[in-house]
Amino acid sequence: MAGKLTVEDRIAIADLYARYAWSLDTRDVETFATLFAEDGAIEMPDVGRFEGRAEVLRYGRLLTDDPTYPGRQHWIGQSLVDGDSEQCQVRSYGMVTGRSSDGVSAVRSLGYYTDRLVKLDGQWRFRDRVWRRWQGDVLARFFQPVE
Repeated sequence: MAGKLTVEDRIAIADLYARYAWSLDTRDVETFATLFAEDGAIEMPDVGRFEGRAEVLRYGRLLTDDPTYPGRQHWIGQSLVDGDSEQCQVRSYGMVTGRSSDGVSAVRSLGYYTDRLVKLDGQWRFRDRVWRRWQGDVLARFFQPVE
């Protein structure tokens, strides 16, 4: 029987997110892939869905091999965590910044992640990770006519 999420679980989940960002931003795609369950998946708009650790690794290589990739930083925060000591759902804001070789810095993407996490052998891993841009339905309530 699964128990409540503990403080230790929440720290481990925060560490998972930090390892995700650091591994991508430093091109450590082997570590990046290990952050996902063997049957885990990642989905990105206009890129596709990559299912299974080998495909997640392939995604990491596709992303970091892109010549426009160097200089990116993934910022993940304000995470809402709901679940128990074995699995949970997490919704987080995300921002990707970048610094080009000429020194110009910019925000490259704004959005949010919806994730399903699972604890395997005492370690939290991504079961399903989906990135959505901060647009469309999430902003619709701001653009509805006021009565």
